[in-house]
Amino acid sequence: MPLNTFRHLFDDEKQVTIPMIQRDYAQGRKKEIKIREGFVKSLEDLINGKAGSLDFIYGALDNGVFTPLDGQQRLTTLYLLYWLAAKREGMDEDKYSFLKQFSYQTRPNSKFFCQHLFSHTPGTDDDIAHDIRSQKWYRLEWNNDPTVDSMLRMLQYLDSRFYPDKDNINPIWDKLDNIKFYCFDIENLGLTDDIYIKMNSRGKPLTSFEHFKAEFDKASSSRLAAKMDTAYTDRMWRLGNTSPLTASLRAKNPDYIPDVDRCLLNFINIVARCITLALYGTEPSASPMDWIPEIYSHPSAVTMLERAFDAICSDEADGVFENFFSRDDSDPDKINLDNINIHLLDTACITGAGMGYAELLLLYSILLYLANHNAFDPSDIRYITERTMRSRMRVVRNLLKNSPNQLRPERYRAIFREVGEFILRGTLNESRTALNENQKKEEIAKAEYISQNPEAEKNIAAIENHPLLLGALSAIGWTQPELFGTFRDAFTDYPGHSPLLTRAILCHGDIASMENWWRYRIGVGKNGGENLWRAVLFVNKDNSKIKDVLPAFLADYAAKAQGGKEHTEILKKIISEYNPDHFGHISYLIRYSSILSKSEYGKFYFNDEMGWIALYTRFKPGRHSAIMHLAVMQACEKAGLGSRLSLGEYLDNIQVDDSDTFIDATKRDAVLVLTRQPDGSMAETGRYPLPPYGTVDTAQYIAANIIPQILTPNP
Repeated sequence: MPLNTFRHLFDDEKQVTIPMIQRDYAQGRKKEIKIREGFVKSLEDLINGKAGSLDFIYGALDNGVFTPLDGQQRLTTLYLLYWLAAKREGMDEDKYSFLKQFSYQTRPNSKFFCQHLFSHTPGTDDDIAHDIRSQKWYRLEWNNDPTVDSMLRMLQYLDSRFYPDKDNINPIWDKLDNIKFYCFDIENLGLTDDIYIKMNSRGKPLTSFEHFKAEFDKASSSRLAAKMDTAYTDRMWRLGNTSPLTASLRAKNPDYIPDVDRCLLNFINIVARCITLALYGTEPSASPMDWIPEIYSHPSAVTMLERAFDAICSDEADGVFENFFSRDDSDPDKINLDNINIHLLDTACITGAGMGYAELLLLYSILLYLANHNAFDPSDIRYITERTMRSRMRVVRNLLKNSPNQLRPERYRAIFREVGEFILRGTLNESRTALNENQKKEEIAKAEYISQNPEAEKNIAAIENHPLLLGALSAIGWTQPELFGTFRDAFTDYPGHSPLLTRAILCHGDIASMENWWRYRIGVGKNGGENLWRAVLFVNKDNSKIKDVLPAFLADYAAKAQGGKEHTEILKKIISEYNPDHFGHISYLIRYSSILSKSEYGKFYFNDEMGWIALYTRFKPGRHSAIMHLAVMQACEKAGLGSRLSLGEYLDNIQVDDSDTFIDATKRDAVLVLTRQPDGSMAETGRYPLPPYGTVDTAQYIAANIIPQILTPNP
């Protein structure tokens, strides 16, 4: 159904007349501040191009006169806005002459006021209401007319919002037709004005779903229409009243009652999204009325909708989400969705919140599974058993959780098709590149391994549920189940021990990986977030070293755990035994805890002047320090020299006694002493040679042999 504009209502010399049965214009009343501000804000958004509409306006068209039975408040405000824009922007009368065809006949006073208003051009005074009341044609009794009074107050507010500076007008006339709405003629809908008058008097206009269903019934089969009124409505009642989501909403508001019509419309939207994303890779229109001509006018789409509704109405659907999913790794027989609410259908139908694509694809998969059970008997080769579905859903979870960069609009069509084909047929095509290629290769390899070692599937599924892995096992390997338990032990309380854990892992090799052309990730700092660890543990072409280093670390951890040591003791033991052949930046990260305490996210970059730099932030070089300066400061603290030294957080040198003397310890051949000159420049005033780079712990050498020479006794 096409959208209309206010101007379009007057095409072919049609008139718009507000009937006597309607109440006075109310949006401009003194007490309706929030309604007035909210509606005008909606108009501003539409004028500025935001998607949306003013919903539905319905009435009767008779002999060229449209009589609105619902929507007169919005139409009156639009009349005032068009008039104001025409006058403030100096439009020729032929551009706005259609406003003469708008008549407000709730009261005779309102009708005459509109007639005089059309011919009036307001002055540049900010008080447009005072300007109008000062005109000779303005009658004093109109001050007591609630509609006229309300119209003047709305004009005053519109003028202040759209034309605050009368000397510098920001034109909106050409953009007013961005404001659109659906206009229903009740004669065409087959409804009587008595129904609408009764509904309007109760203050209960038709819901969006009722408007949608009236049109949808014409496009769909009578069988589906009957199901919508019975079985599908019953299903939404049951869903709304038994859902854990409803319980949580009622805890906040004991009077909360699920809106069944809204639940039905939300589910129809979910199916529309699945159809358009799978077929075209695009989202459906935001307006339900557009779904009918664009989607549900096609019999195949109506069939898909019916199958989806039938799927969620089956007895199996009641517990299917709890049967397959959990939100942690406590149950190896279930699939950990981590931060995704496992009650996917409840979220989609009750809250109507826009589902992310990962959630939508998971729900799509379950709908295909339930529809398969409705279509085939268990004896049919095409029937998907629960065990098979559990394995396939685990793979889908793995692919979606590890393809965040691939869930992009240009890939949606291919992703929906690939997921759908995998759920129904169990085949993954390595040549398709819609989802993460590394994860897909891993899933194909794991499937081959499990087919040859079926007893390994349960252990693999269990470790895949770990919140730091969520299916990505390339770093640990899936053929070494003896490492699975060690991994869980080693990553106990990883948020609190991330720097210690990173340093212990680094003892077995460099795991630095490039995030972009300038920034490196080396483990995780004290922030310790799950997403940071997942990035460290996910193997790709830029992060391949971890698959060699992690198993070596786990083997060392397991060996040291034999003595009954506590978790942190094991990590500290690994670090204490570290004795490198060459001292480089990785050695300093291991030996000096302050570096990863400052680099909260484990982010670093290399500077030609000062070597490796620790970023205190996640992405940009805001606060940052040379890792050698952090190491020297920690070594000096241990040697009892730290009280006389300080280090800023913006790539500063070490300052001595808050003076003009600074120490640059970042050069490989010497420590420089710099003195700030009166003009602010730095002059080298001392140089202390260093042993060949890499042969000794330079930070410890500087603290023991050079800093004491620089820190001469205070006079």
